[in-house]
Amino acid sequence: MTVPINKTFAASKTWCATLGAMTLVTLFVFVTLISGCTSRRGVVGDKAVAAINVYFYNERMATDPIDCAATFAVERYVPATSDLVAEALHSLFRGPTPKELEEGYWSFFSDETAGLLKRVRVENGIAYLDLKDMRQILSGATSSCGSAAFYSQVERTLLQFPNVKKVIYAIEGDPRVFYDWMNEACGPDNQYCDPSPFSKQ
Repeated sequence: MTVPINKTFAASKTWCATLGAMTLVTLFVFVTLISGCTSRRGVVGDKAVAAINVYFYNERMATDPIDCAATFAVERYVPATSDLVAEALHSLFRGPTPKELEEGYWSFFSDETAGLLKRVRVENGIAYLDLKDMRQILSGATSSCGSAAFYSQVERTLLQFPNVKKVIYAIEGDPRVFYDWMNEACGPDNQYCDPSPFSKQ
């Protein structure tokens, strides 16, 4: 009776040793991956941050100097919250950093527009972007070149998220105010300036 027991015991020891080795290897790989992710994503204090892109014009990178919609990505680290869309917009609306300005990046957005975002809500692939009324600060955004730059920077920043396929804008909850400001008609592309999606919770 002892032989089967000893064989079973030996097999169990071997299996446990193998499992232990596998566990150590798995743990090592997991820790390595986590370390890589942490250094890639970054940590500020005890808060995790996620890497996202925001898009600005850059006169040194643009191949066509009159292409106002040309935009180029710069990386930002934002709080790793569930609402990365809003965090990306907050980062965009703060504009280029002083170093980025020296490198040729440009935007309508700056410290003056840091509070531009009132609310953004994504539903069925559409980002309903509600802005605070800063039309005086952003007066240049209504020219043909200015509007191309404005739309390109906002929409490329938002379209990096897979759940965003389109953007509809409003000012203080009213899309008609926004599109009138941009000299655009209300029509099917902007849901006929219907304000109801902007009032949903």
